[in-house]
Amino acid sequence: MSPARLTLALMLVAAFALSACGAGSSGGSGEKRSASTAGHASGPGGASGSAGAAGSRPVSPVGRAPRPTFVRNADRVCRDAHARLARLSHQMSGLFTATARRQVSVPQYYRRASALTRESAREVTRAVENLRALPRPRNSGLERYLSLSAVQARLLAGEADALQRRDLDAMRRLKQQIHEIVVQSRAFAHSYGFHACGGG
Repeated sequence: MSPARLTLALMLVAAFALSACGAGSSGGSGEKRSASTAGHASGPGGASGSAGAAGSRPVSPVGRAPRPTFVRNADRVCRDAHARLARLSHQMSGLFTATARRQVSVPQYYRRASALTRESAREVTRAVENLRALPRPRNSGLERYLSLSAVQARLLAGEADALQRRDLDAMRRLKQQIHEIVVQSRAFAHSYGFHACGGG
């Protein structure tokens, strides 16, 4: 790979790492601590997937909490997600620097960048699952926001695949798609009253 194309690849991956972290709820929190936080925040009988009194079927979390309660609990999930994505972004930045200094070979760069990006996608997915598990009010805009966050996770996974293939054109397209989602997510998050999710 030519130096110019390698530089472009480095810049694209760095941009992906930053957009994943900056998108707020596009961050993951799949560890036990995050799951327990979501469960604790839901309150008695409020967690998604909990059985009804008769134990017959799961209870939907939609329409089971007022907006201020959901915002408070969702921001907890997102802050936890931000911390995990920030660590991955820091590792990506270190990889960027090491590759630019030729301390890491090109094949190593693509392999490690792909792995870090795939882990970012997993974190985003876990965060969205935790957010969807929280009791929340009925709001079509909120459901679209959660769906967009899930799409971002899939796009990040696609970027990991593109890195494995060294497909810079696919990376450019994915970068643009993620940017568009981030813009929409942040606009909704601001209007809805989030502080951590979506960058508030």
